[in-house]
Amino acid sequence: MNPMEYTRLVSHYESDLKKDRFEAYSEILSEYFKGYGEFSQTLVYVRCQIELPPNAVATSSDFDGTKMFYGNAFEALGSNLDIPAAINNILRGRTFDQMQAMDLRQFRTINKANRTNCFADNADLSWLVTEYESTIRNASHHRWFKLDDSRSHITYRSGGTGATHRISYAEYLCRCNKLAIQLMTLICWELLLLKLSGLTL
Repeated sequence: MNPMEYTRLVSHYESDLKKDRFEAYSEILSEYFKGYGEFSQTLVYVRCQIELPPNAVATSSDFDGTKMFYGNAFEALGSNLDIPAAINNILRGRTFDQMQAMDLRQFRTINKANRTNCFADNADLSWLVTEYESTIRNASHHRWFKLDDSRSHITYRSGGTGATHRISYAEYLCRCNKLAIQLMTLICWELLLLKLSGLTL
């Protein structure tokens, strides 16, 4: 890694990014733990990296508290992929703010669903977005979800009016947990960046 570029990245992080990022992180983590009673129904599968059984059933007692979480967490993660992208730039021998096809300023303006492309070939970084589906984000974020009468399945339409999709509530909770853990991992990486650079919140 280029020490000079890493120092430039840390300086940029300290002066321009740190404060707002951790306020946003605090908000999304608060949302997750408010809905923890729901999310905990499938958390053990995610933590132990066990595939959710096809007949797994979870029922909702607080869908209003969880139905927007995926979309909100997707936004929080997508908004902060600039740091993994910048680290990938340095690892690839470039300046921290220059991707192969664009600079960091341009990167921050593109659709969040496309922000993973610049580090897709780096397994250590791309793990952060193994759960990152814009179709579910859109349904969650725009309140297109409909919970069935059994409170165990969700239906939604692509784009709000397109093809109908149906997933179990258990799968939705599982995917929310995966996204939450990825986001928590990114937060830990940023806290390590601060600690190893001698910075504080």
